[in-house]
Amino acid sequence: MQRAPQGPRTPPGVYWLTEKDVARLGGRSPAFEHYLSGKCAWSDELERAANADRKSFDDLRPMWACRIGVTRAAARKALAAALKGSGPRR
Repeated sequence: MQRAPQGPRTPPGVYWLTEKDVARLGGRSPAFEHYLSGKCAWSDELERAANADRKSFDDLRPMWACRIGVTRAAARKALAAALKGSGPRR
């Protein structure tokens, strides 16, 4: 287990995820994958194929543009709520 650098605000039980941890957990939560699939017709298979040079990254452009659009709006809403001192609203 690789521990996170300890600082004055770092809880003692914190550690960095290893590549093996990330591979086991996945890069995105199942809920986020479902959200992207519904909102942007996201395809994990197409993404894997593009990463393995079996497909062109140009095939991913429309999905990336959609992903950026939907996540940016949610991030701005969460940031505005945090700046007002409240949690994000759903």
